[in-house]
Amino acid sequence: MYDESIFIVCTIAGSAEQGEPAVLSVDASDDELGMTVCDMLLAFNPRELARREDLALSKWPAYNAPGAKSVKAFETNSFYAYLSTVNSAITIDAKPRITNEKELSALCTVSSGQRHSEIGEAVRKAINASKLLREAGAL
Repeated sequence: MYDESIFIVCTIAGSAEQGEPAVLSVDASDDELGMTVCDMLLAFNPRELARREDLALSKWPAYNAPGAKSVKAFETNSFYAYLSTVNSAITIDAKPRITNEKELSALCTVSSGQRHSEIGEAVRKAINASKLLREAGAL
C-alpha cells in the first residue's frame, strides 16, 4: 500500500517483479482486492524466475506505478505485504517498507478456499496490524 491511497499488487520471482502490477484504490472493495491478489498468485510462475541486472528500485514497475517523487518518498510511504501459499493457506506478512526491525512483521493467514472478500479483508488486517506496530514503536 502506498501513501494510504493505493494498493500496488504484483508478483515477485527471485529479486524482481514479473509482469505489470495491478493498481487499486484503497477504497476498492475487499472482494476486488482479494480477487486481484488471487489473480496475481495464480499468475506467478516459478519457472520464470526473473533476474534483474539493474536492481535500482527506480526501475521497478511497482515503484513507478504511483508516480512517487523519489525512491525515498516511495519507501517512506509504503507498507509491504508479501503473500505466499502454503498448502491450502495464504499467508500475508506485512510491514513498513522501511522498518527498524527487519525480522518483525504482522502475519495473517487465511484458507485459500475463502471468499475473495475474506482474503482482501485479511490483507487489510495484516497491513493495519503492521501500522499499529509502527505507531507503537515496534517497527
